[in-house]
Amino acid sequence: MARIYWMIFVCVLTGHFTDGFSQGSPLPASAYARQLYEKATHPTASYYNGKEYTIQEFRPQGHQFFESMDWLSASLTYAGNRYNNLPLLYDIHRELFILRNHDGLHRLIPDQSLIEDVKIGTHTFIRIKQGLKPGFYELVYDGKTKIFCKRTKDRTEDLSQQRVLIIYTPHDYYYLLKGDQYISVNSKKSILTALSDRKKELRKYARTLNFREDRENAIRNVVAYYDQIK
Repeated sequence: MARIYWMIFVCVLTGHFTDGFSQGSPLPASAYARQLYEKATHPTASYYNGKEYTIQEFRPQGHQFFESMDWLSASLTYAGNRYNNLPLLYDIHRELFILRNHDGLHRLIPDQSLIEDVKIGTHTFIRIKQGLKPGFYELVYDGKTKIFCKRTKDRTEDLSQQRVLIIYTPHDYYYLLKGDQYISVNSKKSILTALSDRKKELRKYARTLNFREDRENAIRNVVAYYDQIK
């Protein structure tokens, strides 16, 4: 791969890639070279080494994926390298990131232990190894004080009818990172207790928020306010 990248870099310097630069490409030379390198090495990228992912359910109620059953555009850090614009699914029931094979026909499970972080749209998932159960957590607030969310879906089987109905139910669990300690904060009471050094001011502010309708946004707003007045 290093040889491919070097050849592309030399071609850019010598002006052999006229389709980008001669027509006024907005990309600088280094970015354009990187883009060409990624296209050239795409079919042999290391994240394609994995077993096939298969979906076992047929017409379940809900689904096991984050946000959508359709491919989402994502970027990820894999084995220390950053890859962008990858078609990806996130099975949050089994906690598996799934990539579309370069042939477009198969779903692959890359080595999950080599994935450091994944960004899907505005959502950033980070691998946490200590302080919480090891796994991927979404960073939902990135301030002086941070909030992480564990996205999960429980799978249950309803046998009350003549056929088995598979049901996926989502659950979100929130954790405040204060200093080097993770604290579970899934209610107004728990977030105020965790931030007790400003409890009086926060209690008044929390009354303006609707924890029942939008718990995540309420928790995020309380912590942002705490960072502001601290």
